[in-house]
Amino acid sequence: MGLFKKQPDRDDLIKQGIADAEAEAAAASQKEEKEVKTGNEKADIEFTKIYAQLESFAEIRKANSERFSRNSEQLGEVRGMIVDTNKAMSKIEVAATKAVDLVESVHPEKLMIEVRKQDGKVEALRANIESNEAIMKDLMGEVKKMREHWDNSSSVC
Repeated sequence: MGLFKKQPDRDDLIKQGIADAEAEAAAASQKEEKEVKTGNEKADIEFTKIYAQLESFAEIRKANSERFSRNSEQLGEVRGMIVDTNKAMSKIEVAATKAVDLVESVHPEKLMIEVRKQDGKVEALRANIESNEAIMKDLMGEVKKMREHWDNSSSVC
């Protein structure tokens, strides 16, 4: 049975139970009038009313019993969902604890400091490479000038 099905209103159930009981009591009273007669018409009517009321109370009791049964089923479903949710939460908690332990074992602060140091070293090496490239260009220019000068001086002789 679903957890969120629309349940009949309690007052509607009571009214329905009373109406059913009165109908049954009326049918039964016609049968019983033949069987039980006190000879006093007023007493017979009162007995019939009392019987009808007892029948309506029995129907109300049945309706309440069914309602409590449905509520008990729904409560069981909710308990099952709570147990499942608690299991899932405990698994998540264990996973989160493991993740926290792993992060703490890596020491992110120290790791970040190391990364910054390495970045500084890389930048220093880049600067050194750039300065070496500039020196090499200057030297290559000088070598070209010397060759041109040498070529020019050897062709003159």
